[in-house]
Amino acid sequence: MTLEKDQLWRKWIDIYHSKMLSRGEFLNLYTVGYDVPEGYAIRKNGEMYYAFYTPYPDDSWKGEIELRGLAPGKYRVLDYPDNKEMGVIDAANPRIPAAFTGSLLLEVTKEQ
Repeated sequence: MTLEKDQLWRKWIDIYHSKMLSRGEFLNLYTVGYDVPEGYAIRKNGEMYYAFYTPYPDDSWKGEIELRGLAPGKYRVLDYPDNKEMGVIDAANPRIPAAFTGSLLLEVTKEQ
């Protein structure tokens, strides 16, 4: 394995171990084959996690994404693999502009 591949592998294993989303509650909020981009939502420890995917890893997507399933209030949105702030949204209008290739993984935390 190359150093670059090893670092990438470690990044994703660290994310898996720190988030443990496999132990969260899967929410059936998006319809595969209907919603574009393909979306998934998991609730864990009072936070929401979203995953959005293009049909193929090299495909790009640009537009608004709806973050479904949020309780009323304001939320901070973070692209957690890249530690990139995406902004603050209100659950009354839970949409955020996004552009990505392959996938976009978001952590959504209620503002205090």
